[in-house]
Amino acid sequence: MALGVVAALGLFLALALPGAVRESQTYDEADFFEFGHRGLASGDFSRDWRLNSKMPWNMVQAAPAYALERAGLGPAWRDLGGGYTAPGRRALVLARLVTVLSGLALGVGLFLLARRLAGDLAGLAAVVLLALEPNLLANARYVTTDVPCATTTVWLVLAALAAARRPSVGRAAALGAAVGFAFLVKYTAAHVVLGLAAGAAGLAVARRRGAWPDAPAWPGTGRALGLAAAAVVAAVVVIDLGYLLRGLPGRLPDPPQSAPMAALAAVVPDVGLPLSSYFFDGLDWVTADAARYDGPITLLGETTWGGQRRPLYYPVVLAVKLPLPFMVLLGLAAAGALGRGPARPGAAPGAAPGPVDLPGAVLVGAVVLELFAYFVLLFRLQIGIRYLLPGIALLLIPAGVALARLATGTRRAQALAAALVAWQLASVGSFAPHLLPYVNELVWDRSRTYRIIGDANVDRGQARDEVLAWVTAQRLAGRPVHLDPPAPVAGTVVISVNAALGVEHGDRFAWLRDRRPVGTIAYSYLIFEVPEGR
Repeated sequence: MALGVVAALGLFLALALPGAVRESQTYDEADFFEFGHRGLASGDFSRDWRLNSKMPWNMVQAAPAYALERAGLGPAWRDLGGGYTAPGRRALVLARLVTVLSGLALGVGLFLLARRLAGDLAGLAAVVLLALEPNLLANARYVTTDVPCATTTVWLVLAALAAARRPSVGRAAALGAAVGFAFLVKYTAAHVVLGLAAGAAGLAVARRRGAWPDAPAWPGTGRALGLAAAAVVAAVVVIDLGYLLRGLPGRLPDPPQSAPMAALAAVVPDVGLPLSSYFFDGLDWVTADAARYDGPITLLGETTWGGQRRPLYYPVVLAVKLPLPFMVLLGLAAAGALGRGPARPGAAPGAAPGPVDLPGAVLVGAVVLELFAYFVLLFRLQIGIRYLLPGIALLLIPAGVALARLATGTRRAQALAAALVAWQLASVGSFAPHLLPYVNELVWDRSRTYRIIGDANVDRGQARDEVLAWVTAQRLAGRPVHLDPPAPVAGTVVISVNAALGVEHGDRFAWLRDRRPVGTIAYSYLIFEVPEGR
């Protein structure tokens, strides 16, 4: 079993590493790196509109390049001229490798959690599906907090499950520490905590009704308060350590930018708080920015401005960005494939996964429902599937349990399991190493992907170097190519998906929107052939 998990994680590395090394710096990686580097260098965690969502976790990503810089082995930054700087290529790759490692930690957490729910084979199947999940693979190669957030979500659910099964001061403190670390990575941790609270309420109901047969003896009121205090203290200590004990005693933002922070300031006295001021400042920034977003939202070939939510945005994005075999497995799980099925002839006793663990299923389900309910129904920053990655990571568990059921079932079930894994491997492999623009087989013509989805689902600037190399090669071969022309022009024209949609440059390329591209570069740049006189 251990060899299988290692092999699956090796496949994850093989698919994630090439892009981490080769792809261009994306639009926001420099900001994440700057925040982390500045925190290490000076302990400054102040934010502005550009660094609004950056977190102490970015210090971990910037740490390898910062250590080399301190050792006199080269600066972490390169001068772009005009007062602009960017992470050097070595610094960027090292920071990306930290994100890749967080993806491996996600795999370990998935194995442990799925194993707790349904056994070793379910854990292995969940890791295999992680190694073939294109959205997690794509975002595991960038200096952002999206995949690390998925990682802390899984480990937080694992800590909550341990505390629910055997309440103790040590497990409560471990749960609190997991909560604190999750808040150092991304404020999405608040939704995970809400989901866990809802799951705990569900477990209380199941215990009262006798649906949880091996429920532990829950502590009385006094002991419960003590366990809660241990968790809170541990969370506060971890958060403050993450901010290097800066910003203490804490103060709420004055004046606050968001309505929730203003409401909190109205009831909390202006005294020193045990949490760093930087924690509250960041929470205020991300809450305000999510509420007042007025940028572009792209769906079905149309870009609208003003931040108006589009109810079908995430359903459409999920429909084309999730691999179809993965969705089939989720459908089987929902249809009852998670129940105990017949083992294949000759299987060893216990080879088939047993019944799913009730506490684990309730906690995972509650967190998934909370995450998807908020981001699909309420969230206004509809600019990419990356916000849903924590929920997608947790969905790998029921899909993995369903796959394990098939793999230990009848010969037909085993054939179906093999076919689904082979299908997903072929689907993801057909995009490698360009995994960010991945779409499933519902989008048959990949040059038309931008007619369905755009923005960070397809293009974050990651293919800029590749398109420049392609254009240069074409010009050296005597074939003139127009890259981002300032005005209508005949011949071969290359523009990015987001330029074609008006996310970049507004209506500058409106004259191309009724034309059909003849090809793509890295699936995120479009090639048009415009005849003379047209």
